[in-house]
Amino acid sequence: MANIYKRFEPGSIAFDRRDFISRALWSKNSASLETVYTSSVQSDLQKLYYLDVYDSMGSKSEKQFSITYCDFLNSGSSGGTVYNGVNSLALESKAMYSQFKQLLLEPEQNLFEFVSKFNGYNNDNELVSQYTETSEYIYTVSVNRNRYKEKLAPGSWQLSLHQMDSSGQPIGSDIITLVDETLDQVYLTDTNYVRTGPGGQYYFVYSGSLTSGLYTGPNSATPYGVVYPDAGIIVLNGKALDASGSMNTDRSEAINESSYNSLRLFNSISASMASSPTYAFQGRTLESINSTIYFARVGNGEFNYSNNISYYTSSATDSYRIKDNLRLSGTANDTFRNVTYTTMVGLYNDQNDLLAVAKLSKPVRKTSNSEMIIKIKLDY
Repeated sequence: MANIYKRFEPGSIAFDRRDFISRALWSKNSASLETVYTSSVQSDLQKLYYLDVYDSMGSKSEKQFSITYCDFLNSGSSGGTVYNGVNSLALESKAMYSQFKQLLLEPEQNLFEFVSKFNGYNNDNELVSQYTETSEYIYTVSVNRNRYKEKLAPGSWQLSLHQMDSSGQPIGSDIITLVDETLDQVYLTDTNYVRTGPGGQYYFVYSGSLTSGLYTGPNSATPYGVVYPDAGIIVLNGKALDASGSMNTDRSEAINESSYNSLRLFNSISASMASSPTYAFQGRTLESINSTIYFARVGNGEFNYSNNISYYTSSATDSYRIKDNLRLSGTANDTFRNVTYTTMVGLYNDQNDLLAVAKLSKPVRKTSNSEMIIKIKLDY
C-alpha cells in the first residue's frame, strides 16, 4: 500500500511526560563560587542600596548575583541630604523593601515573615516552640536570571556569612552557613510544607550545610530567611543576622562605606570564601523538561515505495520501472519485493503542514516482510 501520510493509531502518543535536569549555577559550569568581586562602574549612591557581584575582574567577568539592603522604615538610607552632589531623595532602602514586597508577598502583607525551625533550639540550647518573626529590614541575594534559568534547585545551595564588626569589616573567625529546609526529608514528604505565593514556591532558611544537613545545636531554631527558587531570590532576616550571625547592621544615616549595608553583606560573603573553599557559595539550577512521545508504527505493507527519482530507470524502453538494484536479491519471490531505507519521520498537523522532523541515527531497511516502530520524543 502506498502511503504519504498516516495518522497515529490510538495509544501511540504518550502525553505529559516530565523529566528534570540539574546544572551548575555559576559561570564556567561551576557549582561552587569561591571568589567574588564588585563592579567598579557602580556609583557611591548606587552602593547605598545594592551591589552587583561578579566572578572575576576584567572584560570577561560575568555577573553572578546582586545584593540589596531593604528597610521598611527607610533606615540605612542617605537621610535626604545632598550626597556627593546628588539628591538621593532619602528613599533608597524603603524603595527596595517595597519592590521585593510587591514581587514576593501577598498584597495585604507588609512585612516579611520568617518561621523558626520546628523543634529547634535557642541560644541557651533550650527546645523552643515554633514561632514567626517579622523583620522591617532584610538583605536579599538575587541570582542573575541567566544563571538560574528556570529555578534555583531547592536543597542544592549553601551561603556562608562571616562575622562582621560595626565598621563593616570581617572580625574573628565565626562563620555561619545557611541552607533551606528541604535538606530535612520531612519537608519533602509532608504536604504541609509546600508553600506558594506571588513569588512561587518558597522555603525557610536555617543554619546547616549541604554535607551535614540542618544544624541541630544552639541557635538551630533561628529563622534566618526565606528562599524563593522560582524567582532566584534569597531573603535574609536582618534581625536574625544581627542576633546570631553578628552582621552588625548599621541602621543610622548612610554617610560612607562603613554604613553601606549592601557592602557589609558582600564583605561577609567574601571573607567567608577567603577563609576556606568549604565556605564557597554553592548552588545548582533545576529545569523541568516536558515531553510528548510518539510511536510511529509502520506495518509490513506500508511505506515500501518511494517517489525519489533514484528509484526509477530513465530508459524509455523500461517505461520508468523500478530499478532491480533497489529490490531484494535471492529467490524468485524475493526478486519482486521492494525495499526502502527509512532515514527520517515528519510530524504533520491536520492540514498536512510539516511541524517537526525526527531523524534516525542511520538508515533502517524496510520491506513487505518487516515492520518497525519508531519512538519519537519531542521536548519543550
